[in-house]
Amino acid sequence: MEEAEALCDQLAIINHGKIISQDSTKNLKQLFGYRDLQISFAEDIKDIKFTLPKLEYSKIDNHQIKIRYKTGIIEIAEILKLIAQLKLTITDLTTCESDLEEIFKMLIKKQNAA
Repeated sequence: MEEAEALCDQLAIINHGKIISQDSTKNLKQLFGYRDLQISFAEDIKDIKFTLPKLEYSKIDNHQIKIRYKTGIIEIAEILKLIAQLKLTITDLTTCESDLEEIFKMLIKKQNAA
């Protein structure tokens, strides 16, 4: 899928001979993709309760949290405002966007479950 992403402007995802999605790579990522935001804190967050509506999150360890969000539903600035209310010291931030392979797998799984 890395090659398809690099070479193609348009992409059709086919499952059992049927086109289940067809669009530009950019639109496929916007429609079906997500972003992961990983935040590292100076403080121990083991006992902190995060209230993050519309978001999936998991604690990686006692100083890191990973938040999965969909752009267009919530923006990173809103997430950071929620985190800022906790008065924690952020030591590092990284983001990662879902790639076409993850989107392909998600669409095939969804189609096969239907």
